[in-house]
Amino acid sequence: MTTTSRIEYYEDWDDDREANLAMGRAEAAKKSTLNGRPGQKVLRTLRAALLALPEPRLRVGALSTDGVTCAIGALVAYTEGIKTGRSWVEEFEELEAIESVRYIYDMVKPLGMSQTLAWVVMEENDEMYFPHTLTSEERERKRHANMIAWCDEHIKE
Repeated sequence: MTTTSRIEYYEDWDDDREANLAMGRAEAAKKSTLNGRPGQKVLRTLRAALLALPEPRLRVGALSTDGVTCAIGALVAYTEGIKTGRSWVEEFEELEAIESVRYIYDMVKPLGMSQTLAWVVMEENDEMYFPHTLTSEERERKRHANMIAWCDEHIKE
């Protein structure tokens, strides 16, 4: 199965002053959202959600497929499961019914997650590259471990 990223990049930065300025603003917003109090709270919850997953695997390019979710899906399933008392399986089934990434922002806003932070988490989840010699499951397990390490790196004590 080939998966694609939900993140798009602009490649011709050298000749485009406005694009360079936009990239600088995006990087500043990323830094601000990761270091701010709301972002730190979400990162802690995301880390807890990743550790609580019934199987330590993360999917790329979709909220949830075949019982394996992405980092955002893990966060949503974890917080909704706590609120409603539903199981991981029930939460994953609900996520699998969502067909468009554009609904992600609506899902994470009630969790205190900004669009910028959602984008950063999706980018980190989707943009990890692993050798093609690994099986799909091995890549998903490695992605899970790397996302926990990424959270640890950005959570301030």
